[in-house]
Amino acid sequence: MKTPSAVYTTITCRACMPTPGRWPTFFQFYAGPGPDIVIVQTGVGTSGGAATDVQEATVVSTVTDGTVEEVTFDGRPAAWIDGQVLKWEADGLALDVGGLGLDLSTAMAIGRSLR
Repeated sequence: MKTPSAVYTTITCRACMPTPGRWPTFFQFYAGPGPDIVIVQTGVGTSGGAATDVQEATVVSTVTDGTVEEVTFDGRPAAWIDGQVLKWEADGLALDVGGLGLDLSTAMAIGRSLR
């Protein structure tokens, strides 16, 4: 699980909730001077299943009736969803950084700080 680096001393993790399963999802809730920031991480990709001729895959999708803006984040395609969630994939993870009132440049800065 990745967490924001020490660059973000103004936010404090108040909860981390993993889901069970082979490809767990981690929900991290950060409190700070403004509204909460939420970071969601889900493992994506394929792996061998229990049977030798079976491949298992994890795919992550997002549904919204709002806006989706295509952006580039560190050379990767990403989405800025409803003006409050940055979503991208890197290193076998689907990552979301979001929060009410969070602007794109701050979401990208938090995303770059994940270690």
